Amino acid sequence: MTATESPLNLVRGPAKKPGWAQLVRLGGDRVAILFDELRKSVGRIDGIVERLHYSTPEDRWLVQYQAGGVELFTVRISPGLLETDMLLGLSEIETILKLRGLCGTLKNKIRAAAGHPESCSIRFALRDRRTVRSFANLARVKDKLVRNSGRGNS
Repeated sequence: MTATESPLNLVRGPAKKPGWAQLVRLGGDRVAILFDELRKSVGRIDGIVERLHYSTPEDRWLVQYQAGGVELFTVRISPGLLETDMLLGLSEIETILKLRGLCGTLKNKIRAAAGHPESCSIRFALRDRRTVRSFANLARVKDKLVRNSGRGNS
């Protein structure tokens, strides 16, 4: 990672947006629109904090989202590509697979990862608004699961 990092809550806070213009140019118009929709959706999570990093070797932006001191997910923005990574525990996977609000693509990825022992990192490509909305729903559910388990209370 290079020197560009902003640990401020840029989702709902009063902070300025360092480097956002570069981020949008890197991803392209479609990625910028989808990312903006994702930010607005997850911005409704209480206490959400967004950390922006620029990674020179990979020539991409990384945006980490945390709530209650626990990382919820990471977004990777590369030319023409918006991806997310989320670490899920086995008990979280079991609960999440019962949800109705997730699109089939996300459920299939989660099912495929369910065979791992304790936890696994799952990568999702967000290619359309439906997948973005579904992933934002998943992020809100993960936040509730983390808070209910007590890990988010520090």
